[in-house]
Amino acid sequence: MKQILSITLKNQPDALVRLVGVVYRRGFAVESLSVTPAPMPNYACVKAVVNDCLPPSGQLLQQIRKLVHVESAELLPTDYEGQAKSF
Repeated sequence: MKQILSITLKNQPDALVRLVGVVYRRGFAVESLSVTPAPMPNYACVKAVVNDCLPPSGQLLQQIRKLVHVESAELLPTDYEGQAKSF
Protein backbone atom coordinates (compact mmCIF):
# COMPACT_ATOMS: atom_id res chain seq x y z
CA MET A 1 0.00 0.00 0.00
CA LYS A 2 1.31 3.44 -0.90
CA GLN A 3 1.46 6.25 1.63
CA ILE A 4 2.01 9.96 0.91
CA LEU A 5 3.98 11.96 3.46
CA SER A 6 4.02 15.76 3.55
CA ILE A 7 6.99 17.22 5.42
CA THR A 8 8.10 20.81 5.98
CA LEU A 9 11.78 21.15 6.84
CA LYS A 10 14.48 23.79 7.09
CA ASN A 11 16.66 24.38 4.03
CA GLN A 12 19.87 22.96 5.49
CA PRO A 13 22.55 21.03 3.57
CA ASP A 14 21.95 17.75 5.43
CA ALA A 15 18.19 17.93 6.08
CA LEU A 16 17.07 15.90 3.05
CA VAL A 17 19.78 13.28 3.58
CA ARG A 18 18.69 12.78 7.20
CA LEU A 19 15.04 12.52 6.17
CA VAL A 20 15.65 9.90 3.48
CA GLY A 21 17.96 8.02 5.85
CA VAL A 22 15.19 7.64 8.44
CA VAL A 23 12.73 6.43 5.80
CA TYR A 24 15.27 3.91 4.49
CA ARG A 25 16.24 2.59 7.95
CA ARG A 26 12.57 2.01 8.81
CA GLY A 27 12.16 -0.33 5.82
CA PHE A 28 10.11 1.89 3.51
CA ALA A 29 10.83 2.07 -0.21
CA VAL A 30 10.69 5.64 -1.56
CA GLU A 31 8.83 5.61 -4.88
CA SER A 32 8.70 9.36 -5.46
CA LEU A 33 10.25 12.43 -3.84
CA SER A 34 9.30 16.03 -4.61
CA VAL A 35 10.88 19.11 -3.03
CA THR A 36 9.42 22.61 -3.47
CA PRO A 37 9.98 25.95 -1.71
CA ALA A 38 7.67 26.56 1.25
CA PRO A 39 5.76 29.80 1.82
CA MET A 40 8.05 30.46 4.81
CA PRO A 41 11.55 31.68 4.01
CA ASN A 42 14.37 29.13 4.42
CA TYR A 43 11.96 26.16 4.46
CA ALA A 44 11.10 23.48 1.91
CA CYS A 45 8.04 21.27 1.39
CA VAL A 46 8.78 17.61 0.73
CA LYS A 47 6.19 15.17 -0.60
CA ALA A 48 7.30 11.54 -0.46
CA VAL A 49 5.39 8.55 -1.79
CA VAL A 50 6.51 5.46 0.11
CA ASN A 51 5.60 1.82 -0.24
CA ASP A 52 4.41 0.57 3.16
CA CYS A 53 6.46 -2.62 3.47
CA LEU A 54 6.69 -3.68 7.11
CA PRO A 55 6.21 -1.15 9.94
CA PRO A 56 3.15 1.04 10.41
CA SER A 57 3.48 4.54 8.97
CA GLY A 58 2.55 6.15 12.32
CA GLN A 59 5.88 5.02 13.74
CA LEU A 60 7.67 6.49 10.72
CA LEU A 61 5.98 9.86 11.26
CA GLN A 62 7.07 9.91 14.90
CA GLN A 63 10.68 9.29 13.88
CA ILE A 64 10.56 11.97 11.18
CA ARG A 65 9.13 14.53 13.61
CA LYS A 66 12.12 13.92 15.93
CA LEU A 67 14.60 15.08 13.29
CA VAL A 68 16.26 18.42 14.04
CA HIS A 69 15.33 20.28 10.84
CA VAL A 70 11.70 19.06 10.56
CA GLU A 71 9.03 21.68 11.24
CA SER A 72 5.99 19.44 10.57
CA ALA A 73 5.15 16.02 9.14
CA GLU A 74 1.80 14.48 8.27
CA LEU A 75 0.30 11.59 6.38
CA LEU A 76 -1.93 12.69 3.50
CA PRO A 77 -5.18 10.81 2.87
CA THR A 78 -5.06 8.59 -0.21
CA ASP A 79 -7.58 6.70 -2.29
CA TYR A 80 -7.33 2.97 -2.97
CA GLU A 81 -4.74 3.47 -5.76
CA GLY A 82 -2.37 5.50 -3.60
CA GLN A 83 -3.21 8.88 -5.17
CA ALA A 84 -3.68 11.89 -2.92
CA LYS A 85 -7.32 12.85 -2.55
CA SER A 86 -8.18 16.24 -3.99
CA PHE A 87 -10.24 18.55 -1.83
